[in-house]
Amino acid sequence: MSFDRAPEINAWNGALCPGRVPPWPVHASDGLPGETGPFETIRLVDGAPRAFSAHRARLESAACRLGWTLPNLDGASALIQRLAPASGEARARLTLVEADSGEIGWALQIGPMPTTLASRRQGLHASSRPAPSTASPPDLKTVSRARALAAVGATAAENDVILVAADGALLEGTTWNVFAVMDGVLVTPPDDGRILPGVTRARVLTAARRLGISVELANPTRAALLRGASETFGSNALLPLAPLCSLDAEALPGAGPVVTRLLEEIDARIP
Repeated sequence: MSFDRAPEINAWNGALCPGRVPPWPVHASDGLPGETGPFETIRLVDGAPRAFSAHRARLESAACRLGWTLPNLDGASALIQRLAPASGEARARLTLVEADSGEIGWALQIGPMPTTLASRRQGLHASSRPAPSTASPPDLKTVSRARALAAVGATAAENDVILVAADGALLEGTTWNVFAVMDGVLVTPPDDGRILPGVTRARVLTAARRLGISVELANPTRAALLRGASETFGSNALLPLAPLCSLDAEALPGAGPVVTRLLEEIDARIP
């Protein structure tokens, strides 16, 4: 797994960066701003950010937990809509960055979707790996944790990784939450501090309850996923739902009618 380095529009604290050159420190290999700050990746469709309020709330919550002074984000949504392409899909990344002066500001990067997204939407193929130990808690989306997970993903021959706890419980993908349909019940790992509870994950759970689909928050094992699931998929802001087709080179069922219903419900209720 790697980050896509496509050309971007950059803004700092609500103002465009001259010549698109960002004033924040950028890691040469991934383009993420800074070293440790919280960030959000937001899907843009026809110029509009999807689920912006939920992304902003999670970013602000992460800043509070990290003890960071929160900058004013009131103009972020309007700026995204002004800079985003008017048609088609794109992605925005909103990151809190600590400048050399100690000031906390917000970096906005808008660019095309990752080049790997189309193939990943067709099917995720994952290898299992032990969950890494990092300074950043797993339930916070930070630059430092994203880099740690990217390093784990780089060790896999498949196009992604599922993290596994010491007790054998499946936790999450490196950039997506794991779901399975088992005996008609939608199963996904609980928000117990070991996973990043995604914005799209929350939307899936809300959609399931609206549709009358039973939900169980539990960690499936690898064996249970391979033998007992009728559907398997992953969710994140950009996918937003994609079939999970294999684990450790063993076939999984992927998407089915439940995933279709969930996706239709999510698309029908664009926040």
